[in-house]
Amino acid sequence: MKKGQKKIWIVLFDSNLELLNNELLDISKHFRKIRQEDLGRRGRPDITHVGILNVCDFPLYSRGEVGLIIHTIENKIIFVKDSWKPPRNYINFSSLFSQLLKFGQVPPKGRPLLFISNLTLKDTLSSLRIKKIVLLSSHGNNVNLEQYLTSLKSSTPIAFLVGAYAKGRPRNEILKISDEVISIYDKVLTTNVVLSMLMCYLEKVFL
Repeated sequence: MKKGQKKIWIVLFDSNLELLNNELLDISKHFRKIRQEDLGRRGRPDITHVGILNVCDFPLYSRGEVGLIIHTIENKIIFVKDSWKPPRNYINFSSLFSQLLKFGQVPPKGRPLLFISNLTLKDTLSSLRIKKIVLLSSHGNNVNLEQYLTSLKSSTPIAFLVGAYAKGRPRNEILKISDEVISIYDKVLTTNVVLSMLMCYLEKVFL
């Protein structure tokens, strides 16, 4: 299935994927390299790893009906090849994405499984002819997720934006490109829980 034919895109935005001395910046190793005010938004590539595994484990993804885009804290766009199976081991994940950030694609030569695009997130979503961009945030309007997704069935393709960082409000750049901001629970949820709930209901509504 070609990119433009997908009904649903999941965007992990502000993913903590950035290099420090050719390895991923990780708060467990590089705490002193991260400014105090950035502690909630940088140095947690493990959140992206778990989020990717979550999305890629669902049948909608394995059937090619859901696309995955990774947007980094440095505003890089990472495209994922259909049916890509991410490494389940974090060390292997870290090595793979360090290589990706260094060379722009993996493998470095030949047909890539992952590659970095030069487009902005806004231009990326425009190129995919997204009809509706939905940002999930605890600061959004409360919705019943199943009912909300059902109301969107005629609005595809849709992009759902989920933050892949520890804490903090979405940046203004993300808010500006979003058509709607929704909250699916009355308390703050982790990225992994948000993705689990979203993917479960997408399976139910769009299957």
